[in-house]
Amino acid sequence: MFLRKMGRRYLLLHSQRMGDGRVRQRRLGHFEQLTELRQSLSCGRWQAEFARNFPRVSVDWARVRRQADVFADRDLRVADLER
Repeated sequence: MFLRKMGRRYLLLHSQRMGDGRVRQRRLGHFEQLTELRQSLSCGRWQAEFARNFPRVSVDWARVRRQADVFADRDLRVADLER
């Protein structure tokens, strides 16, 4: 499970190997803003709902939160450069 930034949106993706050997990225969530992403990742209720919707997907929430922090740091650096 990993995060990818596409424009201003953040996608929560999971890689799956198909029967023919190809790997597909399945989108399990999307967030319009970084604040929405960080709030969802820290909310136990959201994580419980995610587990109900995707019972076969195991998630290292701490790792995903670290990825979100990296995106936040990058966004701050870009904002500083644009000033």
